[in-house]
Amino acid sequence: MDSKGVLEYARTHEARFLDLRFTDLPGLWHHVSFPIEQLDEGSFEDGFGMDGSSIRGWASIHESDMLLIPDPPNGDSDTDKVVEGPREILFLPPRDPAEEIWEGPKMGPDAPGAAEKTGFQSVEPIGKLRGELERLSKILPNFYTLLPPKQEDGYPHLTNSTAWIREAVPQANLKDITPQLAAMRQVKSPGELALIQKAVDLSIDAQLDAMKHMRPGLFEYQIAARIQEVHEMGGCEREAYAPIVGAGSHSTGLHYSLLNDQIHDGDVVLIDAGGDNSMSAIDPRTGAPVWETQVLDPTFPARASRSSRWVRRCWRRSRSCR
Repeated sequence: MDSKGVLEYARTHEARFLDLRFTDLPGLWHHVSFPIEQLDEGSFEDGFGMDGSSIRGWASIHESDMLLIPDPPNGDSDTDKVVEGPREILFLPPRDPAEEIWEGPKMGPDAPGAAEKTGFQSVEPIGKLRGELERLSKILPNFYTLLPPKQEDGYPHLTNSTAWIREAVPQANLKDITPQLAAMRQVKSPGELALIQKAVDLSIDAQLDAMKHMRPGLFEYQIAARIQEVHEMGGCEREAYAPIVGAGSHSTGLHYSLLNDQIHDGDVVLIDAGGDNSMSAIDPRTGAPVWETQVLDPTFPARASRSSRWVRRCWRRSRSCR
């Protein structure tokens, strides 16, 4: 690939940044990024200016002006040969109708237009991931993934996934990509912000609507259905996760999912539900007391006081059980 090929590749894939990578004399890998608009055919001759004094063994501070000259891949290296074909592959598990009852519909690897919908060059079944890692490990020494912290709270997702990778490619050197991903997540395009804002607005609208319609005698699943209706009528494709609506004592537990209890007068109802808008979502939680009478009823202060004492007792009880 020559300079024109690089420019065409960047245009076709709508690249936004140019990332130049290089090593210092001890072999440590460095990189520096530039807006893609600064890349043209002249860049492959004139290079990009940089401060060489910040790299070990390169130049002293008084003679630190240096140039980084991009070197287009020529197709002769092992790396160029091994990554022929799609360079961005999304591996997905098969659909599970039983789980989708609780978690909402998922996209499977054989879904029509999966690559176009996700933005990846290719979408493959998760069963092919191990073979792809084994193929790449014969050429590439470093694999970047999310490594677990020293103590992983909750379910050990990262610990288990890392163990699986080490078992599949034991010779690979695993490196943590968490800092890079954390930095990238802080930068959102106008389109991404619009998707997130719509998810926020619809999630708030749904919870406010649910509180407005809550009354003794309804069941938790009816409130959850109302929330889902507001989300989908507003344009969300599905729920971001299985809605949680817990009345009374269920409002003090974590991840309550039965949603089959009836709401009674004086209950506090916890709502934890969010809409998924084109893979953008939030995780909002609200709580609201439910009374048969209106707020202006003379007994409201007494009811509120009794409800508050009940919530405090439940909170102390839940804390003592931990």
